[in-house]
Amino acid sequence: MRNSGLLGKYWDAVLASVLAAIALYLLMRHSGIGVSPDSVEYITSAESIRNFGRMADFTGLRLVLFPAGYPLLLTAILFFTGLKILVFAPVLNTLLFCGVLFASATILNGDQKANTWYRVLFLLALVLSRCLLQVYSMLWSETVFIFLTLLFIIRAHDYLKKKTFRSLLFFSLVTALTLVIRYAGVVLLAVGSILILADGMIARKKKVRHLLVFNLVSASLLAVNLVRNKMVSQSLTGVRQQAERTLWDNLLDIGDTFNDWFPFFNDHNKAATVFFILLVLVALAVVVFRILQQQFYPSYNTIAWIFFLVYALFIVAVATISRFEQLNSRLLLPLYIPLLFIGTSWLVPVWRNCKRLKKLALFGVLFLWYAGFHWHQYRQNAEAWEGIQDAGIPGYTEDGWTQSETIAYIRNHGREMGSLVYANANDAIYFLTGLRARVLPHKDIEKEINKFLGYPSFCVVLFTDGDNPDLVNLSLIESRKKLLWKKTFSDGSIYYFSN
Repeated sequence: MRNSGLLGKYWDAVLASVLAAIALYLLMRHSGIGVSPDSVEYITSAESIRNFGRMADFTGLRLVLFPAGYPLLLTAILFFTGLKILVFAPVLNTLLFCGVLFASATILNGDQKANTWYRVLFLLALVLSRCLLQVYSMLWSETVFIFLTLLFIIRAHDYLKKKTFRSLLFFSLVTALTLVIRYAGVVLLAVGSILILADGMIARKKKVRHLLVFNLVSASLLAVNLVRNKMVSQSLTGVRQQAERTLWDNLLDIGDTFNDWFPFFNDHNKAATVFFILLVLVALAVVVFRILQQQFYPSYNTIAWIFFLVYALFIVAVATISRFEQLNSRLLLPLYIPLLFIGTSWLVPVWRNCKRLKKLALFGVLFLWYAGFHWHQYRQNAEAWEGIQDAGIPGYTEDGWTQSETIAYIRNHGREMGSLVYANANDAIYFLTGLRARVLPHKDIEKEINKFLGYPSFCVVLFTDGDNPDLVNLSLIESRKKLLWKKTFSDGSIYYFSN
């Protein structure tokens, strides 16, 4: 009965999926799925593709800052369902989260049959993890990226076991899809190349052929996307500015994220940072050992270690070289499930080889560890729920934004503000009122500032919750323009300037 069909094989993933669906329903019950500035870009780009056949955001500019994959996915669902994005997005995210749970169950059951208790406890940890619930309650491309990353690990494992052209093709196609969901998918191109190159069981000529096929197929969709970006914007991935945060700042941000993920650092940020650095060094040692030793090379464990190492180095390097959103749980989340896997995969073989007394001692340690993990997750979920149950998920569907006094004024008096409106949260204005506003210029891009101040008159909307230190401040505008009128609300202000 246990192995009879999909339900018998994945009964624990089915139960975990039911719990995940209930959790997401409760989170999104008050105000629907969470919407951020990135979400508005995705929504408006998908609607533009459907209505006008061009991938452009609400400002009319072609979308190049993000890859085309996620907007195209939303467009496809728009065509097939006929529903608005905000209506079907909760269902889409629930299905993707369930896909993550089934993919995780597949990995856990890979090289050696995992104990039932281990799979159940692992999947339960994923369902109740605050970081996963946060992402899968938002309209973000990470929801697809994380699922495809796990699917990449599964297909890579299949290829390393079979080494056939068919397995290579599936492996490459999954990689290609991931690359056009997020630009960070290039990590998988590197991971896949390392896996093929370092496999000592592949003959040299075959290895060269497979490397070429993998890289050409995997990079094909992204290459088309980048060529399109260059044609419509003269830029491959949009304007990227020089980083302001140092390497140590970024490592501290990762330490802060590890503090949120795990209870063992007790809010000691530097200790968590040192742990991450040591973990990267351990990953490097494990990868080198597996490549040289080869016995356990074609295993899920090896793939997870290589992915962890490459993604960790990539994300730190990118954030240190170019200006990047401060490293947080959302950006680091692709590491979370592989990290849990490589941190616990040793338990099953050790448990099987332990005698009775050692098993009892190990059980006690693991019970305390697991209870501490869930207590930490419970506190985070309870804290988040305090606000979500009454106001909705933080973002533009939250009550604070939908019931905003500033937004209400713009809805009723938008024409009085003139045809040229700037804001520190122009995406919120469009999403909630339909009024097209421009984002304030960046304080260190002189060309943007000169164009902005060159207009004879304009309106500026400043939201308290939309404060962005990268944009020009009010004092600069007041030093160059005359303030004609001002309206102040509990959550923001509207200014009208002229020469």
